[in-house]
Amino acid sequence: MATPTTNPEPIPGFDAVEESRKWREATSGLLDAMSRDVRLAYLEEARNRYLAGCAGTDLGMRDPAGSSCAVREEPPKP
Repeated sequence: MATPTTNPEPIPGFDAVEESRKWREATSGLLDAMSRDVRLAYLEEARNRYLAGCAGTDLGMRDPAGSSCAVREEPPKP
């Protein structure tokens, strides 16, 4: 039996790859329509919202300046 944390059952009619492509195209169109200064301000605000939502959580490795939210997963030990 599938569980939400291991292997959820697919949602009928939902194609994650197609939805991701649509989202990327829409986001690219939005950003391309902005001037460079407006785009940088928009992305900085999005970053700040993301980091504010992650406050107090363990996000894995961050650089000292806090400009990265890369998550690193160690391989399982034998």
